[in-house]
Amino acid sequence: MKRFMAPVAAGVLAVLGIAYDARGGITGNVVGIFNDPILSGDLIDVDGTLFSADNSISAVFTGAGSSTMTWGAGNFAPPFESTIAFAGESLVDAPFDTDVLLGTLFFENGTSVLESLIFGGSFSLSLDGIAAIPTFVSSFGVRTTVNTELDPNFDADFLDFGFTGNTFHVFEGVSAAVQIFGRFTESQTFEVTGLGQVDGAGFVGSGPLDPPPPPTVVPEPSTALAAFLGAVLVVPAARRRLAGR
Repeated sequence: MKRFMAPVAAGVLAVLGIAYDARGGITGNVVGIFNDPILSGDLIDVDGTLFSADNSISAVFTGAGSSTMTWGAGNFAPPFESTIAFAGESLVDAPFDTDVLLGTLFFENGTSVLESLIFGGSFSLSLDGIAAIPTFVSSFGVRTTVNTELDPNFDADFLDFGFTGNTFHVFEGVSAAVQIFGRFTESQTFEVTGLGQVDGAGFVGSGPLDPPPPPTVVPEPSTALAAFLGAVLVVPAARRRLAGR
């Protein structure tokens, strides 16, 4: 069926709570669900390399199967947990084959200990949870960095989505939100097309695994001067030792 033009199809959509518009629009509430937490994976070390971790026993998480999922525990500064949440838009006559705002994704980057983390999960989007238009299901990864305390961009943990080439980075201990866009096709498919504007202490990167380069430690001027003077004094002393042999 090319369009939702048949009266029977229109009636089915109305009964299911998805309004049909003969002009070619869809009306309904976008619902996002996080599920299937992944309990083992890779962490990003201070030099940018990956190392594996298995938190099958130690991971701490709540909210799987809902629009808000939290994970982690810690003994550092709050927030101890990380949180991901989705607030869907209420669409009115959304046109086919045109990008529309589906909702806003919220991410709070907690200061959890590494053993309590998860590494991703599944993310589904639907219209009112109804299968008239098939549910969109994708994976997402949680990319956690071991903090260097030198570069907030590198220390920012980020989400890596399977449905877009972008990553969503949030600085340590704070939160940010990003818009998610998608479209509905006339053949009754539903797809996510990308990330939009960021609100808060975060930024969008290019994935799928996109941490900034690890920071380079630059000595303070006093430290650099002391090292230089030390080298100047050591060379003559070494020469004196060799001459005395």
